[in-house]
Amino acid sequence: MENSSSTLKQIADFIESESTLTLDSLSDSGLTLIQNVDGKSLEILTSGVDEVLTRKDSAGKPFLQVNFIEGTKILITRSLVGFKPAIFEGIDPTRIPNVVTTPDLLSIVEALADFDFEEDYEEYKALRRMYYSILHGAEAVGFEIDNERLWVSQAKAVA
Repeated sequence: MENSSSTLKQIADFIESESTLTLDSLSDSGLTLIQNVDGKSLEILTSGVDEVLTRKDSAGKPFLQVNFIEGTKILITRSLVGFKPAIFEGIDPTRIPNVVTTPDLLSIVEALADFDFEEDYEEYKALRRMYYSILHGAEAVGFEIDNERLWVSQAKAVA
């Protein structure tokens, strides 16, 4: 495990200099960041961080990989926090990206709202499974997703 103050400083410095994310709070115990694109916040507790790695994407742009002690990880990019979706029974792992973001939830809800589930119920069920896969992945890394839990049920009620 890395030195906790240098770990937090590395994350805070990246957010302030390399990203459009907002550093909402910073203390010895952790930090909170906000994704400006959807307003979702994520608290990173110092005690839960195993290591922070600086990486570059295929275009050469820097991002941070934050590995947590319990085995999950996030990727902090210029504007988003990426994470692995939860894979459970009924999810086709070839149909969902390895790294997803919370805005992906809205994209699926929009697709479901326009979907004729009576015409292709299997595809409708697959989209719902993907939604819950992303939702559970977001929850596993610490995003607050209570409102998003309601979106699918509301989309179905409207359909």
